[in-house]
Amino acid sequence: MTQTKVYFPNLDGWRFVAFFAVFYHHSFSSQLIAITDTPNYKLLKSTTANGELGVDFFFVLSGFLIIFLLITEKQTTGRIDLKSFYVRRVLRIFPLYYLCLFFGFIIFPILKTTFGSVPNETADPLKYLFFLSNLDIVAKEALPDSGVLGILWSVAIEEQFYLIIPLILISIPVRYFPTVFVVVLVASWILRAQNIDSYYFIKFHTFASIGNLAVGGLIAYYSATKERFVAFFEDINPFLIGTCYLLVVTVLVFRDDIFATPAMKTFEASIIAALFAIIILEQNHAKRSLFKMSNNRLFTKLGKYTYGLYCLHLLAALIVLRITAKLGLNTQLWQVVFIEMPLMFLLSIGLAYLSYELYEKRFLRLKSRFSVITKGGNV
Repeated sequence: MTQTKVYFPNLDGWRFVAFFAVFYHHSFSSQLIAITDTPNYKLLKSTTANGELGVDFFFVLSGFLIIFLLITEKQTTGRIDLKSFYVRRVLRIFPLYYLCLFFGFIIFPILKTTFGSVPNETADPLKYLFFLSNLDIVAKEALPDSGVLGILWSVAIEEQFYLIIPLILISIPVRYFPTVFVVVLVASWILRAQNIDSYYFIKFHTFASIGNLAVGGLIAYYSATKERFVAFFEDINPFLIGTCYLLVVTVLVFRDDIFATPAMKTFEASIIAALFAIIILEQNHAKRSLFKMSNNRLFTKLGKYTYGLYCLHLLAALIVLRITAKLGLNTQLWQVVFIEMPLMFLLSIGLAYLSYELYEKRFLRLKSRFSVITKGGNV
């Protein structure tokens, strides 16, 4: 089978940046009032708030990569091979996902009992088995007892997108793809507006976040089909590039003030997704970038392991917090910052590396048998 190779060398590093944002969002955990009531702790913890947007970046990036590949496949072969697409998704997502479910539903309660705690898992196993965990969280208005399960809600949304969107795109000409993504965006805005006061809906519901994937799909379409669109970003001048990054930073810093009203909160996810989309386009196409993430070899290398890093970092946190509590290394703020956080980060990398090299890679080797378009990156 003749294969076309698609690779965006700067995106693996950005994938790691998105993970680190999520990791930072979950950092500096402490149950000790002597720590959490201090001004220094509250100030430090406040800096982690925007880390949750790493998930939004993942959504935009995933939408871009998957839709770009589907469009390229349709342009190359005249069709989208649904069977091969779904097999590739299964081989990439399912092995680690279901391993996490096994840990969350089976091993975690046993460990809690072993350490003298009472298991209190409220998550519905059936919904997690079928990638509906985010809807389970919305319905119960509560996260699972196991953090390893709680982190999987975004994987569920992506899988829902991967299941439905190809079924729609396979039946229409490529030129109508933007219409599909705009409809998804509008539906997301309507449902966000109708549920603007529901924290769990806005954060975890499919239609609160799927617009980010649609934004990724839109820039994928124009990148794959419109030479003038690509040429614009190729020729963009460094001053404008710097202005774009400054705008991103400004929006993140003043996020709570900018999106304080219900009207602005309705469009918050899409506005931030658009800013992330500009970063992706600039990194992919600009000839005079201020920097290219591919030059950061460490981030690019770690980008290969971001699925494992994302799924397993709360397991790493659980292990570290248990050990530091046992050793009495969690009683001071400096220990939380300079002992617990670095250990969590290093253990996250270790677990993700072992998962990828010893487990996931066995399945990933099979993906090439079902690929018309090969990927240089970790898609």
